Amino acid sequence: VESLPLDEPVPEMARMTQAQQSRQQLAWEMARREGMTLRELALWFSGTRGHNTVAGTPEQIADAMIDLFTSGGCDGFNVMPMLFPGMFRDFAEQVVPELQRRGWFREEYEGETLRDRLGLARPSLV
Repeated sequence: VESLPLDEPVPEMARMTQAQQSRQQLAWEMARREGMTLRELALWFSGTRGHNTVAGTPEQIADAMIDLFTSGGCDGFNVMPMLFPGMFRDFAEQVVPELQRRGWFREEYEGETLRDRLGLARPSLV
């Protein structure tokens, strides 16, 4: 890849690496569809790590998450802030309460252990 021009449209690739082929395919398809250069693709991927990003007020972020979930675009979320701990704290202190107010995020957990919370039976002790 180091011999490819960074500021020209992303070229067709002869083959992908063995790792994360579906993610690679999505990135290349997006780059070609959007007319991105290799430099633009690298900058986009370095910030998002290839994932959907949402920015805005806590209300706007909650709206986007709920819309994505209810439209079938996902079945859950992994929160991956770019900066720790600040952005994670902001999400926990601002977006989570907004989701809770709307009834989209639990306010309490049932059970005392992870096993309890996942509804898993305790193994018998032999």
